Amino acid sequence: MASPAKKASSSRLVTQSLRTAACAVCIAALGIAQEGAATAPPESPVETARTYVEKRLEAWSIITKEKNDWRTAKVTIEDRIAMAQRETEEFGKRTADAEKNITETDVKNDELVGKKERLEAAAKALVDPVAALEQRLKAMLPRLPAPLRDHVKLLTQRIPDDPAAADQRLAVRFGSVAAVLQEVDKWNTTISVVPELLPLEDGRKAEVTAIYLGIGQGYYVSADDQHAGVGSATDSEWVWRPANEAAATIREAIEIYKKKKTARFLSLPVRID
Repeated sequence: MASPAKKASSSRLVTQSLRTAACAVCIAALGIAQEGAATAPPESPVETARTYVEKRLEAWSIITKEKNDWRTAKVTIEDRIAMAQRETEEFGKRTADAEKNITETDVKNDELVGKKERLEAAAKALVDPVAALEQRLKAMLPRLPAPLRDHVKLLTQRIPDDPAAADQRLAVRFGSVAAVLQEVDKWNTTISVVPELLPLEDGRKAEVTAIYLGIGQGYYVSADDQHAGVGSATDSEWVWRPANEAAATIREAIEIYKKKKTARFLSLPVRID
């Protein structure tokens, strides 16, 4: 247990503390009273102390709120800074990717330009050969059988009379020539039987049946088997010549081709110019 001396000492300390606090409150109340004496009626020391404490609490509340607002604003600013940094990094990455793509595009563009130049040079080298093919084909057309000329008429109309003045692209012109030659080659490798209206040796025109062995040889016979002819290509055109004596043989050849008669060897007149 504490000695009486220690208890007395403790009591004195408590008493002194209470007195000190009371003095502080009185001094504060006195100061506040003096500050407001000019504008307000005098208050009691207790009320003055209460007012002082309330003011302190209000000030502390304001300070606390400002600190909390500052912390919140700090977090917001830090988040915005982090976002701005991420956006800056992403923008830098996109910029680098764009620069890379631009570089690759430039390389591809250079390659395409080089390829275009090579193609243009190759096209220029083909201008004269294509023009020569066009002229040779136009010269060959009159030598073809009439049904074949009619068959490729639309294609041959695309071939210019003057290659130097042609307004078509070279690829289109070459395509027309190739298409005509393809049809000519197809006709040349087959046997064709077609009806035609041809002039006879007496000047009359009659409907006949013509059979073509490719583009080099042809025959026709009239419906009454009284008139017949042999056709071939000369240096400038296709020509029909009368061969009435071969009418029966030509008719039999046509019947064999149509599978109306049994196949057998036939002797037909041939003319080569």
